[in-house]
Amino acid sequence: MEPVAPPIRPVPHWPALLTTTPGGLGLIADGDLPPGQPVARYEGPVVGPFDRVPEVEVRYAILIAPDTWLVPLSSARYVNHACDPNCTVDDLLTVVTARPVPAGAELTIAYNHATFDEPLPPWDPRWSFDCACGSPGCQGRVDDWRRDPT
Repeated sequence: MEPVAPPIRPVPHWPALLTTTPGGLGLIADGDLPPGQPVARYEGPVVGPFDRVPEVEVRYAILIAPDTWLVPLSSARYVNHACDPNCTVDDLLTVVTARPVPAGAELTIAYNHATFDEPLPPWDPRWSFDCACGSPGCQGRVDDWRRDPT
């Protein structure tokens, strides 16, 4: 996606810029990035159980362990969804490129992918949305968990 407003650098040492995209605020690559490049980190208060997540943060809360949620306040909050994402989130909650990402490309993860083996909570309908990522494998509606292959 092409930025529609001048980007800003939210954190000096991350190679990502915060900008307005057609889908809302998002992070874009500030230069060509190789696979494995850290671009942002999820940071914020840890909350549990889910009913303690503030209502205004429900759509942003990230499951980090069974019934343990992180409410992101860092620039990673603006990493948008794509069905064929160019980034993943590692065990330290760092957003890392999964493949080469060209300068200016939006940095994305899959919001509904889970990698740990513990049971997942029921999908909350407030997390559901119609995807507009445009990838050939776009699932259209994001409305349930998908497990990544291990």
